Amino acid sequence: MKLPKLLSDGCVIQQGAGSRIWGWAEPETTVSVSLQSARAEAVADSSGRWEAVVGPLDAGGPYDLCVSSLGEESDGSGAKEELHRSCYVGEVIVCSGQSNMELSMGWLHRRYASEFGRAPDPYLRQYKIDECHSFEKTLDDHVSACWSGCSSQTLNDFSALGYFLGRQLRRRLNVPVGLINVAVDGSTIEGWMDASTLATFPGILSQLDGYATDAAARQRSQESLEAIARWYGRLDWEATDRSVLSGVAGPVPWKALEIPCRLEEAAEELVEFNGLVYLRRTVEVSSLQAFLPAILDLGTLVDADTVYVNGHRVGHSDYQYERREYPVPEGVLHAGANEILISLVCERGGGRVTAGKRHELIMGKESIDLDGEWEYCVASRLTCPCPAEDFIRWKPTVLYKGMLAACQTMTVRAAVWYQGESNAGHPDDYEALLTALIGQWRAQWHQNNLPFYIVQLPNFSIDLVEDGGWSTIREAQRHVANTLPQVETIVSLDAGEWNDLHPENKEIIAVRTASAMLAQLYGYGSWNPAKFVHAALPIPSVSLTNGDAGVRHIELTFDDGKGGDTELTTLDGCPTREFSIAWSDGCSLPVPARIEGNKVIIDLPDGRPPHYVRYAWRNAPSRGLLCSKDGLPVSPFIWKVR
Repeated sequence: MKLPKLLSDGCVIQQGAGSRIWGWAEPETTVSVSLQSARAEAVADSSGRWEAVVGPLDAGGPYDLCVSSLGEESDGSGAKEELHRSCYVGEVIVCSGQSNMELSMGWLHRRYASEFGRAPDPYLRQYKIDECHSFEKTLDDHVSACWSGCSSQTLNDFSALGYFLGRQLRRRLNVPVGLINVAVDGSTIEGWMDASTLATFPGILSQLDGYATDAAARQRSQESLEAIARWYGRLDWEATDRSVLSGVAGPVPWKALEIPCRLEEAAEELVEFNGLVYLRRTVEVSSLQAFLPAILDLGTLVDADTVYVNGHRVGHSDYQYERREYPVPEGVLHAGANEILISLVCERGGGRVTAGKRHELIMGKESIDLDGEWEYCVASRLTCPCPAEDFIRWKPTVLYKGMLAACQTMTVRAAVWYQGESNAGHPDDYEALLTALIGQWRAQWHQNNLPFYIVQLPNFSIDLVEDGGWSTIREAQRHVANTLPQVETIVSLDAGEWNDLHPENKEIIAVRTASAMLAQLYGYGSWNPAKFVHAALPIPSVSLTNGDAGVRHIELTFDDGKGGDTELTTLDGCPTREFSIAWSDGCSLPVPARIEGNKVIIDLPDGRPPHYVRYAWRNAPSRGLLCSKDGLPVSPFIWKVR
């Protein structure tokens, strides 16, 4: 007999009635399952798979999950085989999406350092599924995955959003919480859907042309990686670094520039620059500072870098959104002048030392600000940009087949979905895709009203054009929650960072998600999904009227969905400046707005009346964001006036 990895030692099984236990045995074998006082039997089908439903189950643990095959052995024993698993019973939450769901506590170690000093909590557990994409078949078990309890040794690998969500639920419910971490950076929504569901979306499945088998996909991926390697080979990166560090390269024409900056804005010769450029700065360190533990924080750099301090390599990264926090080993710094050298590869003409990030040399409690004048020199220029990788893990259906499908026999309480960034380039079909995904998941989990919590896209702008993509995704997320039962949108406009695709403040999103869950699923608190989360801050009524002295205005009235009034304010205490009016021909105009209790009043300019009113319809809206008295922000929306 065999049990899936989801039911390995340390697993969390959903409390209450009707939790599914499954596995494999010899065909036609009768299998008995026992957990707490619950008992159930099942018969393995012709393929050997069996499934039993046990319950009711009480929260707690660890308990012994016993699975045995029934029959008579030659020695007269009543069981052919018996398996035991140590398990917990509590709440099981699916955490899925792309990098902002996957983003680990280890990535955010510096921000949340105090969390690593907490006492271990074996009742907060994560099932981390390692990335696996499958083009040919749908896997019935995970290739690589395991359960772990929360401790300082395991916290690095926990989803940050999942961890803070789990902590909130643990604190209020006092039961074990199991997080199924099934997320992959950069993944599209269609990657988590099956082929039959996607068949109704023309063109999406055609992205699989040429990827019919796993071998063919790997070959195409390998070819793209080899092309990248050849491009980097022409840079001769490491050898050039050695020459520059040793001085063998001879005198180099160093020129001044100010950081932070986009390189193309700092020097004409760096416009559309592809290749290797060096940035250097000398800093003075006192004799006392030289003996302190040091960290070189360079924010984020585009695209890949190796960094040296006094000729010693202290760090390397090849991903533009990864935080460059490089420890400086003891003995590298010395009293007096110290040279920092950044060896920076610009792959596609967009080299950058990102503005709005900290750039500093930190020594104990002291630091040296590194913003300001540096020097640069061009070491190698290539005529063509670096080829792009063929990210086969982002293809339609492949993450569903390789990771998600094997989860869907597990009884769960709810799903949290944080995704949309990778679909913002073609946002018009996102609402239909998200609706279909929720329907597919509910059917395959055999939970027709599986609660679904959508984390709306936060504010972000540094690598985007204002083409409406992110706004359209947010509106789709809002509208799906307004349309489907048991679906909520968690607004995160104030949790983003305009200069970082991976905002660090995952705790605030987790608190809002937990608040919605606790009220909706468990009856805690006064959360009203019609207030500030479900729909456009609770479905405002919109009227186009004539005010005093014949001034025409739009009046948006918000209520709490229960006949009461909802008093509005702004997150920063400033007047809201995120409203605009628009016409069906695509023209739009920002307009001032004022708050009067539970109303927003927009005085209209002379001319033709608008067709739409829009709120926070930008990549990174931030100017006087509307919120409740409790600070819960309003969802962005577009509303038809006429």
